[in-house]
Amino acid sequence: GEPIRIADVGTGTGCLALALAKALPAAEVTATDLSTDALDLAQENAEALGLAGRITFVSGDGLAPVAGQTFDWLVSNPPYIPDAEWDEVAPNVRDHEPELALRGGHDGLAVLRPVLEGAASVLVPGGWLMVEAAASNAAAAADLARAGGLVEVELIHDFEGHPRFVLAQRTASSV
Repeated sequence: GEPIRIADVGTGTGCLALALAKALPAAEVTATDLSTDALDLAQENAEALGLAGRITFVSGDGLAPVAGQTFDWLVSNPPYIPDAEWDEVAPNVRDHEPELALRGGHDGLAVLRPVLEGAASVLVPGGWLMVEAAASNAAAAADLARAGGLVEVELIHDFEGHPRFVLAQRTASSV
């Protein structure tokens, strides 16, 4: 009977938070981002879609803005492109998106690693994590989720057949 609680870490323009708030009218959605410019844009997008009152926007790095809270779902589409793959990124993406929103460090996991390692601390028992990763580091991201105490870890492939998403669950017992 209680509303589902969702955290979108690294919301960027807010596309995940907004889509989830729209699809799940009873959901309580918190969207975070390190970039205040991105948060401002996400808030503008929420207002344009009539969802401004449904999403809480919080500035900060990684899981810090939601520390001490718990959620049923933690979602994230963080910067995940490894430095070695940067030159291969299509110009229609690389030239029109801020590097901060795309580049994930030498292995592509610089932003994602702390989210995966700390996800259990902000998920309710039985809560779920779903994050996007590069195909080249999705298996490593899944391993980080396991190392962070999550179970039922699964790699989900994108429409081109590449491993792209990590789905994992916090155990039903306390961490």
